[in-house]
Amino acid sequence: KASTVIVKPVPTRPALASLPGNEFMCMQLARAAGLPVADTWLEHVPEPVLFVKRFDRKETRTGVERLHLIDGCQLLGLSVGMKYERPYGDGPDVRNIRDGASLRTLFQAINQYSLQPAVDRLALLRWAIFQVLIGNTDAHGKNLSFFVQPSGVRLAPAYDMVCIPALKDAQLSSTLAMAVGDAFTVAEITPFDWAQLGQQAGVRPSAMAQQMTSLIGKVTEALKAASEVAQQRGGGQDTIYAVSQHVIEACDRHRTATTQVKAIKPDWL
Repeated sequence: KASTVIVKPVPTRPALASLPGNEFMCMQLARAAGLPVADTWLEHVPEPVLFVKRFDRKETRTGVERLHLIDGCQLLGLSVGMKYERPYGDGPDVRNIRDGASLRTLFQAINQYSLQPAVDRLALLRWAIFQVLIGNTDAHGKNLSFFVQPSGVRLAPAYDMVCIPALKDAQLSSTLAMAVGDAFTVAEITPFDWAQLGQQAGVRPSAMAQQMTSLIGKVTEALKAASEVAQQRGGGQDTIYAVSQHVIEACDRHRTATTQVKAIKPDWL
């Protein structure tokens, strides 16, 4: 039923030919690591096409029921043009304008509107860590959604997760859509930035280090299984290898930072 799935064929730009396999691999990795994600599968016609099962649709005996869903920008009362934290870009004159969607404001909105704030804060925190591990610099405010109920909202499963460096496309930005602490590139993220992110989620530095260590361990462990599934479904050997190598290097780098994150005193933040 067309209304229950999103169909994502290969983009017209040749440089993005590996995108369906890349996204499928990242989604499988997230699932294997224990993150709640949308169901995805690959078909070949003969080009790869990614199918994403819509979690805002519910099939009933009488048809398809729509579930009320809003994205992160809508939750924050922002227009689509504000989906990046630096809505006007990262040029010298505008880089300090951070009026767009951010992890900080999303955590604040969860505290205000969520039916289960502690659960949703932790889920958003793990989502944010995972984006760094896979190199998804385009994880913006519209790539998060919330189920709406009369008494509040709940964070929906994750979607649109891509390893940007594995695409090897010079036109794609290396600037993070939403900062980790005050860092807008993965290379700039310091242990202090990680601790700041934890503070935004209501987590002390020692607990933040625990969350990082736990997720890095799960992602590392899940990589083999996710790679095998992606291989079986025709994700593309070069794509799977490129994503895997990036994730392994990122996990190693940020695993090293956890000791320093743990040592940061809460009153330093």
